[in-house]
Order: sequence, then C-alpha cells, then structure tokens
Amino acid sequence: MFQGSWQVLKLEHPLLLCVFLVMQGDWVNRQDIIDLFWPTEEEHNAKLRLRQLLFRVRKLPWADLEAQHDLLRLNLSTDVTLFKQALASSDWQQALALYDADFLASLRRAPPAFQIWLEQMREDLYRLWHTAVLNHCWKLALSKEYKEGCIWLERLLNLDPLDEDALQLLLFHLSSLSKRTMGLKVYQQFKENLYKELGAEPGFISQALADLMSTNQAINQADLLKLYLHEDKHWPLPINLSKSHPPKRALDGSIIHTRFFGREADIAELSYSLQLPDRRLITLVGIGGVGKTRLAQEVSNYVADQFKDGILFAELASLPSAELLAERLVELLKLEPGPNRTAKEALIWFLDNKDLLLVLDNFEHILAAAGLLSELLSYLPRLRILVTSRESLGLREEWRYPLKGLAVPQIAETKDSYAAIELFLDRAQRVKLDFKPDALEKRAVVRICQLLSGLPLAIELVVTWLPLLVPEEIVAELKQNLDFLSSNDPALPERHKSMRAVLDTSWQLLNSEEQIALTQLGIFQADFHREAAMVISNLDLRLLLSLINKSLVQQHANGRFDLPVPIQQYARAKLTESEFDRLKLRFIDYYVCLAETSDEALRTPRQTEVLQRMAQEIDNFRHVFAYTLAKDADSSSRLAVSLSLFWGIRGHLYDLEGWRILSTLLAQTLQPSSDVLKAKLLRTAGARARMTKHFHLAEDYFLESLKLMRRLEPPEVIPLGRTLNELSIYFRLAEKPKEAEAYYLELLNLAEKTQNETLLKLVYGNFASYYVARYEQLRIPYNRARVTEFMAKGSAFERSQLGIAMDTRTLGLLQLHDLDFEAAQENLIASREAHHALGDTELVEFVNFYLGRLAYEQGEYQQAFGLMERGLEILRSGQKLHYLIYQLNCLARYYLEQSKRASAQNFLREAIDIQKELNFRLAYSRVFSLENLIVTGWYEANIDMVLMLIGAYRKECETLVILPEPWELLETIIAEAMATNSEAEERITKGRIADTSELIARALHSQN
Repeated sequence: MFQGSWQVLKLEHPLLLCVFLVMQGDWVNRQDIIDLFWPTEEEHNAKLRLRQLLFRVRKLPWADLEAQHDLLRLNLSTDVTLFKQALASSDWQQALALYDADFLASLRRAPPAFQIWLEQMREDLYRLWHTAVLNHCWKLALSKEYKEGCIWLERLLNLDPLDEDALQLLLFHLSSLSKRTMGLKVYQQFKENLYKELGAEPGFISQALADLMSTNQAINQADLLKLYLHEDKHWPLPINLSKSHPPKRALDGSIIHTRFFGREADIAELSYSLQLPDRRLITLVGIGGVGKTRLAQEVSNYVADQFKDGILFAELASLPSAELLAERLVELLKLEPGPNRTAKEALIWFLDNKDLLLVLDNFEHILAAAGLLSELLSYLPRLRILVTSRESLGLREEWRYPLKGLAVPQIAETKDSYAAIELFLDRAQRVKLDFKPDALEKRAVVRICQLLSGLPLAIELVVTWLPLLVPEEIVAELKQNLDFLSSNDPALPERHKSMRAVLDTSWQLLNSEEQIALTQLGIFQADFHREAAMVISNLDLRLLLSLINKSLVQQHANGRFDLPVPIQQYARAKLTESEFDRLKLRFIDYYVCLAETSDEALRTPRQTEVLQRMAQEIDNFRHVFAYTLAKDADSSSRLAVSLSLFWGIRGHLYDLEGWRILSTLLAQTLQPSSDVLKAKLLRTAGARARMTKHFHLAEDYFLESLKLMRRLEPPEVIPLGRTLNELSIYFRLAEKPKEAEAYYLELLNLAEKTQNETLLKLVYGNFASYYVARYEQLRIPYNRARVTEFMAKGSAFERSQLGIAMDTRTLGLLQLHDLDFEAAQENLIASREAHHALGDTELVEFVNFYLGRLAYEQGEYQQAFGLMERGLEILRSGQKLHYLIYQLNCLARYYLEQSKRASAQNFLREAIDIQKELNFRLAYSRVFSLENLIVTGWYEANIDMVLMLIGAYRKECETLVILPEPWELLETIIAEAMATNSEAEERITKGRIADTSELIARALHSQN
C-alpha cells in the first residue's frame, strides 16, 4: 500500500473499507465505520449502506472478513504489516526497503472523512519510518559506516529541510568522516531555512555541534550523548521504540500489567548510557511520584539482551537499614554466604566476571550504603548499576540522570500525542468506564496535566476524583491550591515544587473515615495482607477498597497491598507520637502472634502455603525486631522462637540473619521475663548456631535450655520435647551417636508417657530417620525391625511436607539397602520434590546425592557422579558442613574404587581441610578420611606413610562407640601392606603413638 496506482474511488468502494479494517489490525466496531464513512447519514440508512458494502467486501476473493456481534475484523498481510513487523524486530534495513513512498501515495482524492483518516495514517507511518531511519543511521555510526548513514540522512533533510534531528546526526557522521567544511555548509543552510520559515534559531545541540566543527574538533559518541542529556528536547537514540516487550516479572512473582507511556528519549538515552564504559553507575534522580521506578523497569526490558548474565531488580523501600543491603541482594540471588564468608563477600564472589545489571530501586533512605556500591564497582569490572533515588548518592563514580514529568502539550488544543494525556485517559477509563471526554473536557484534561507538570503519580491521584468531579471542576480545585504543584518555573517558590501539596489535596477529598484509615496505614513500611490492615489499622474492606480506587493504596498481583513510599511517608507524618506508639504496639502484637500461629501451622500439611506467607512477611518481621530489640525482650524473643522452624527450612537464606538476631538478643541486658520463654530462646539459638561456624556454642545453649525446662513446674511437655529433639540432632551432627540416641530415647519415653500427639509425630519420624542416617553417615548398624515399627507408627499421624520428605527419604534408603532400586528411586524422587516445594535447596541436593548413590549401585557411573557432585557448590556456600564433609568423603571413596585417583585426592583434601578449620571434632568423618588416605597412599606406593596411617586409623577407631564396618578395599590394602613389610607392626605402633593431625598433614603434603 506504499506503492501502486490508485484512482478516485467512490465512497462505498469495498477497497476503502478493506484498507481501513486492515490498518486497524484488530476488531472494529460497526459504529466506528459508520462515523467514518457516513457521519451525516441517518442511522437506519447508514446501517443499510454498511450491510451493502460488507456484502461487496465478502465477494472479494482475498478478503477474509470476520464478524462477531457488532465487531468486524479483516486479517490480511500487506507491505505495511511487514513494515511494522520489521520495526518490531529492529530490522531497519527491511523496514526502509518496504517504505518506498507515502501510504497510498497515489490516492490523493478520496471522500472527505476518509481523506482525514488517510492523512493521519500517512503522518503516523512517516514518523515510524523517520524513527527507523534515525535508528538505522545510529547503528551505522556504531559500526563506523558513516558514508551510508550520510545518504539516508541527506534524504531526510531533502524531504524535510527543517528536520533538526536528521541535521544533528548528519553533522556527527560528517565529523566522523573529517568532512567538517561540508558539515558547516549543511548547518548554515539549515539555519537559513529555519529562520526563513519560522523566524527561529537552531537548538542547543545543533549549535554546540557546529561550534565543535568550527574549531576543528572531532565529535565522539560520548560528547553527542552529553549534549542530548543537557537538552530539553531529546532526539531518540538507537532503540527499537516500537518493539513489543513482554511484561516484566518482578522478584516476588508479580507481573507489571499497566502500559508504559512516553519517555522514549529517556529510554533511549539510558539504554545507550548503560553501554558506555565510563557510565557504570547511573542514578535516576527525581521527586517522589515522577516515575523513576517504572522507567527503571522499562529500561531493564529494553537492555535485557545486553547483559548475558541477566538483570537483578532489587526493591529497597522496605529495607529497614543500610547495613542490610548486602543481605537483601544475597537473599534475592538465593545465595548462601557460608560459614566463613560475609554477605558482601558472597555477593562479590558470585558476581565476579558476570555481565549483569543491578537495578536498586528507592535508595534514598539507605544512602549510608552507597559505599558498598563503590566497592562492588571496584571489585567487579563488568557490573553496571542503575539506581533510583530522591537524592544523589554523592559518589564520584555516579552519573546523575535528572527525571522530569511526562511530556505535556504547550497549548490546550493539540492533535499530537502526549504521554501525560495518554496516561490520564487510560487511568480515567479504569476508574470510570464511560469516560469519553468531549472537546471541552479534553481541553480541561490538557490543563490538568499542565498544572501537574506531567508527574505520573499526581495524574494517578487526580484521576481518582473523576467519580466525584468533572475535569473542569478538578481544574478549579487545582487552581485554588497551587502551593502543592511541581513546576520547573524558577519564579515559583520551592513549596510549589513539592508533591506534598498533591497529597494534601487528595487528603482533603477523603472523608473522615478514609483519612483515619490512610493515616493508620502509615505504620506499614512494607507490603501487607489485608487482614493486617484490618487488625492493625482498624480498616474494613470498604475503606481499603476506597483507598485502592483513589490510588492511595496499591494492590499487587499476589493479593498483597502497599503504600507507595511518598504516600506512606505522608500518611505517617500525619500520626501523632502517641498514635504512632499505639499503632506500633498493635503492629508488634499482630506480627508476633502471626509468627506464633504460623509456627504451629508449619507442622501441618499446610506447610508449603504457610512458608510462602511467612516469606512474604519477612520485612514486617524485621521491622518488629527493629522496634523491639533492646526494648521489648519478650516480644523479640517470642518472634525469634516462632521463626526458628521457618529459618531452619529456608536456612540457606536466613540462617546467618537468624543467628545475628539471636546473638543480639542473648547479649543484651534485657532478658525474657519467664524461664520458659528464655528456655525456648536458648533452644532457638542452639538450632541456628549449629548451622553456622559457631556450632560448638549450640551444645551449651541446648543444655542450658534443657536445664531450665526440667525446672519448670508444671512441666512444659512440648517445649521440653522439642529441646530433647534438638539435642539429639545436634549430637548426631557432632557424630556422637551415644549421646544422640540417649536424648532420642528420653524424647520417646516422654512422648509415649504423655501420649502427646505433637511429640509422637516428632519422635517416630525423626527416630527412624536418625537410625538410617546414622548407618549411612556413620556406618553403625541399626535394628531394621525397630525402624519399620517407628515408621509405621509415624504414618498414623497427619504429616507436614517436611515430615513427608523425611519419611519418603528414609523409606527410599531402606529400599536402597534392600537393593529394591526401582522403589528406592521412586521414593527418593518424591522426597526431593517435597524438599523442592519447601524451598530447601540444600536438602534437595542432599537427596540428589542419594540418587547418585543409587545410580552407582546400578553401575550407571557417569549419571551417579553427576548427581553426587551436582549439589557440592550449594553445600560449599551453605551452612550444612556436616553433609558436605560426608559427601566429599563418599565421592573420594567412589573415585578410588574407579581408580580415578586425581579426583579422589581433590575431594579428600577438601574434606580434611574443612575438618581442620572446624572448631569441633567429627570423629567418624575423620576416620573415613583416614581410610581414603590409606588407599590413596597405597596407590601412590608410599608404604611408609600407609603403615603410619594404619596406626592412626586404628587409634581413631578405638575412640568410637562402635567400630565402623570395614571397607573391603581397605582390608585388602592393610593385609598386603603388613605382609610386604617386615617392620609393619613397629611402624603401625609408631603411627598409633604419633600425633594423628601431624600424620594427616604429612600425608597430604606428600601428595602435592
């Protein structure tokens, strides 16, 4: 349709209707067609004419016309369709090849209404082509193909001698070709044409480029961009502005559904800036409500393919303090810092050599953390950071990008499209479906956007008045309160540039109930569930819905709510000190009680659902700690105790945070008011300590907790049982099976004596799992009948997801021992899936290790080692070092059996090194490492070291409760070593007397 000959067509010609339908690209209402073709015709006659015309269209062999009620659609591929598709895929050359002339170029005479529509379509398509030419020429500049770029840009100037965008880029191309004299001639001709036609002078950018050329200076890309960044009128830099981007999924799983309006120049400039080597930290600076966050999200969509390792979007508004920034990023990346690595170190380690964009949203309240950004940039040369903030970060690496409101027209009546108007109309129809402004109302809408300086949040707020006021009345209200508007007019006082006045006006339009509701919602600094709003802020659903409809409260796709930061701050400022203290107490009480009820629900089949809810509330829980630490020991202790199981299941994210909070609680002077709460707190501290490098402290915490529990009268049965269970787990991990079994038996006796269902469920499942795990990890035989009995008793109770995961894992291991491989695989996979649903990545990989064991037993060695090694990186960066040492020893043993000594030595050395760094002794792990060392030494023909290590091995075994089952390969080696060396007994005896650690160190050194 760009080419071809068209004659003057009659009004009812079917081709005209086909053209109109095809160009709409979607369903068209019949009434819209009537308004275009027969605007003055009576309704009956117009409908009759339309039916006749449709009949003729259906007779066209290529016209596949669809009808649906009052809607019509015609799907047909044309050169215009292909042109738009080429633009969407950034295929500039194809787009330029398709656009050979104006839309329906030869059709210069048509019915009046159709002619108006036709001219608008021609203008729109020309703009798309114009943008395509500019983008193509910028791409040519980036690839240094300046000659071809000059051809296209000269064509633009021939078509429109006043096209200043084309002039500016042409000057850049000519400068790059060292044709500065020609460039100055082009500029002078443009200047004369502009003054002759409009009596105006070229813009700042054009003048600056001409000045550079006149002084014989080269124009580089950075200089050109700097000019664009300082000019009010921005030419769109190379970016596919017509590209359709999928909605960006946020980290919490929500989707951005709303359209993005305007800011083409901002998107283009930021997209390009993020490619420049010296602009690795860019800060979007602007007042609240200007759209910094939304722009950052949109820019992230556009530049996603530039960062092969992805984009991390971190929302920081709910972060309580600057000290938690590294932890928040680690949490979002789902990293496990490890026992000897801080969150910052883990972050630097993970991001090393990664080509990644880090977007930090709402940074203004944690400016003290800006130093961390400097460190990240210095350590990570490929990292780029985009920040949104109300204030500059004050860093020398920072490039500030001031952000203004959306584009607004300068006159009341305009045919051009402006982002602020589009935003207003879109939001207006959301709150008032029948909103179709007439000419008078359209002028009022333009005036509203002018008064609001195009600020998106102000527009969102002002639109909420439409159910109450017509646009003209809104203008009147705004004129009466000019002290609240944001403006770039330097004659206006500062108070006229503040968002506070916008919120004041919205506040005045609320009724008393709504005002109280909004004020009380100021207690929330993070997103919240509607139940929390109803309980803490005394809101009912009607009030909450009213505040949502007025855009004062946002609702997310996951059903949660929040107040945008400016509104939250505004609402909080309305609270008196006494009101805030009262709400704070209710906030603390609500979330402490929520944590306590959730803690109990975590032990039921609803475990996965409850975990998700608790994860959503984590920032609110953190704020409770911020309010209560060192001020309210009972509340902070109750919350810590209630989060213990949650922290445990999601330990890879929260172990260190939990330990830090508990350490603070135990160190402060103010302690819990009751012994039972203090005992629970000590038990919780022990549970977290055993998952950190402070493992040795756990025993003291548990024993002190048990001591307090046993003194209670009457006894607290469930807390006592849980402390006994934690002690059993601790001693099992400490590889002290005698103590572990003793506490399990005490727990069993307590549960069966009291017939407490909670304790019975706890002991039966855990005791069966303990026996099998003890055999797997310590090689101590177990009573199969007793394990089966415990599992049968435990299955009679309703189990949580974690309980099911443990039970199916235990059953799978029993079946593995019985060589029932098919059943074992089925149950181990079920266990893995259950742990995956809970978000426990470490235990997922632990089960994968057993699946690897299963594959090994069946001779599938490649698959086996792949599964067994898959989770090592997760365990290395996590807290469960006991599992890591066990797996390393097993892998070393299996590789030795396969005669792959190099791999075996690497895993063995790592296992021994970790044990050396621990501040507690793992007796059985040490023995298994010695076994592997002996076999390795034998393969290396180091007979002297082997005999010494045999002595050390036997010395270590004497300290164990039960001698581990002998390894067949090890038995053979010991026998051969003693048979081939006459001094074997003497050397073995010497090894038993020598310091075992020294012998191990010598053995490792001899392998280097």
